[in-house]
Amino acid sequence: MHAIRWTLNHPVAVFTAAATLGILAAASFAVISVELSPPSQLPELRLSVQWPGASAFTVESEITRPLESLVQQLDHVTSIRSQTREGHAELVVQFDTKANIGLLEVELNERIHPLYETMPAGVLWPMIQRSVPEELADLAGFLSYRLYGDRRPGALREYAETRIQKALLAVSGIKDVQLAGGKPLELVIEIDWNAAASAGLSSEDIAALQQQLSGGKSSLGTLRDAGTAKKVRFDGGYDNLESLKRMPIGEAAVRLGDIARIYWDAPDDFSRIRINGKNSVLITIEKYPGVDLLETSAAVKAAMASAMQDAPPGIGLVKELDKGEDLKKELAKIGNRSFLAVLFIAAIVVFMYKRVSATLLIWGTILLVLAYTVGLLHLAGMTLNVLTLAGLTVGYGLSVDNSVVVYDSVQRHLTTGGGSAQQRILAGVAGVLRPLLASNLTTVGALLPVFFLSQTLQLYFKPVALALGATVLFSFLVSCLLLPSLMLVLDRRRESEA
Repeated sequence: MHAIRWTLNHPVAVFTAAATLGILAAASFAVISVELSPPSQLPELRLSVQWPGASAFTVESEITRPLESLVQQLDHVTSIRSQTREGHAELVVQFDTKANIGLLEVELNERIHPLYETMPAGVLWPMIQRSVPEELADLAGFLSYRLYGDRRPGALREYAETRIQKALLAVSGIKDVQLAGGKPLELVIEIDWNAAASAGLSSEDIAALQQQLSGGKSSLGTLRDAGTAKKVRFDGGYDNLESLKRMPIGEAAVRLGDIARIYWDAPDDFSRIRINGKNSVLITIEKYPGVDLLETSAAVKAAMASAMQDAPPGIGLVKELDKGEDLKKELAKIGNRSFLAVLFIAAIVVFMYKRVSATLLIWGTILLVLAYTVGLLHLAGMTLNVLTLAGLTVGYGLSVDNSVVVYDSVQRHLTTGGGSAQQRILAGVAGVLRPLLASNLTTVGALLPVFFLSQTLQLYFKPVALALGATVLFSFLVSCLLLPSLMLVLDRRRESEA
């Protein structure tokens, strides 16, 4: 009650402070990021390494164990889980809640460089990914296009790599641009070991051939042998199919073409999608978490239009996925429904109190509460998305309740009570203060268990809880401290005019 009495004694100072904070908070609307979904990374990194053709035992000893030792040197590590199978190793590294996943990802990438230099030939570069819950993976999408034309798939992919991919990666906020389709054909070498034995090649010659065809750093194709497949990695010297056929084997006068079938074939992950009878390449664009979806979408579209200005005749672009447009539609729906709700509630307030000033006071405090909440979300590093907007929507209804209850109680005491206007307003607030405080505190208290849920579940419920809890608390403070002061100022003005 002392705080309420102080605000009634200094209404101008209270209004000035509240308005100043409201203006500063309202500025957050211009800078806060707008997304369809919240940043959904768990404090977890996934590290995967490919070593085609290597056995699980070899992968574990040469790849998995060294990586486990490396990862243990990072800060904030709580657990390391690894899975090893033929030609593949995967590590899942979990960190505590204080970890900065972005910095740890960069640090891990830097530490891998010297280790990779010591790995056996044929090991592909380790891939590091942040973990996203499956339920939020679909929401984390952004933009995708399909480049099509009457050219070979490889030519389309080359154009996408040289002209489009580089241009999009230069856009601020873009994390990655992935291409799918249009992979070039790879060289296949099928060795007939019976023919090799008939040609007088020893087992040592055959082993040396296998090592020669898989010991380089650059991938050339696939070596197939009795149902198994190994990548051909060869360093120079044989730059076309005919030169490979003439490659000598061992000390005998035998050429590779004498004992093997060599040809071009589609890679194992080959897939092809055609549009109107034309080949195509899929371009998928991913942005960093927390980056404004609408601004980044506009920048990407401008960069894409610029990259396609000089496209050769016959090459076109079609948009397959645009979460920016989806977000615009959702925001438009929310705006239209909110406007109708405002009109409906305003009509009820005018009907109940027969005063436009009542509507302006109540809606002024509600808008101030929403501005404060958005400002707090921005300071907390959060974004406006489907979850925080859900919390704001529920809190918006509770804000109306608080303002209406306080206004009604104060107005009744002003018209029927005795004493000065300040005393009557104070009595009006005191009459509803305890039930309002209990109601708002129980609402906030019901949200506290959200912060003790698992990290995955917190991704869903924490944004809603923070937005709703902040709205409720700000609504209680504004309704009990600012609204009575404004009503006192208006009452004094009416008395002076009378």
